[in-house]
Amino acid sequence: MTQQNFASSGLKPAFAWYRFDAACVVKRLHSSETGLSAEEARLRLTELGRNQLCSDKDKSTVRRFFSHFNNVLIYGPLAAAGLGVILGHGFVAAVISGVVIFNVGKRFTEENKAQEALKDKEKLLPPQARVMRNGQVQTIDARELVEGDIVVLQAGDGVPADMRLLEADSLLVNQAALTGSAMAVSKQTATIATEVTMGHRDNLVFCGTAVSAGRATGIVIATGSETELGRMNQ
Repeated sequence: MTQQNFASSGLKPAFAWYRFDAACVVKRLHSSETGLSAEEARLRLTELGRNQLCSDKDKSTVRRFFSHFNNVLIYGPLAAAGLGVILGHGFVAAVISGVVIFNVGKRFTEENKAQEALKDKEKLLPPQARVMRNGQVQTIDARELVEGDIVVLQAGDGVPADMRLLEADSLLVNQAALTGSAMAVSKQTATIATEVTMGHRDNLVFCGTAVSAGRATGIVIATGSETELGRMNQ
């Protein structure tokens, strides 16, 4: 399968993966129980981007501040302020400019808080992951995981991406990063027929959580900002 075919397969929208049996998930993600080939993984990484919450190309503080002026909702007030100056209505122009700067400053502050929250969440992601590539278990940079990768988990591991479980042996996962509950949750592989909330999707494991006990293998269904952890700040 080529990069173009994967892009047109309709995988980006969020699916209710917990309602699909394991074999169907593997097939839908164009993968196999022996994992992706190194070449296919490379193509998907190029297409989908790295498995991280913060961009490698974050703008500088100054650029991020002034980028908020590049907004169609700001153009009108700025034009009005400029016209006020031309017509000699300096006070009106100053008031309009003050409102614009206040709103931009507010948005910039909110963006800064979101950026800091993402950086804190990024610390929950493990630096490495054990993944099946070319039919063999390899340890790779967790940022290079892609949808369709088969990942091996064991007690003490951080979960590097959202995954549909394929195998689970006495698996307990701490989901405090997402749910706030410190109690480990038992996981299994059976399909869940009805719609359930995230905390009850027992055949899924989520990025940023931690394996408390047991072993498992899972197939990656979402990475980076597409994970449940990444969506929390969107």
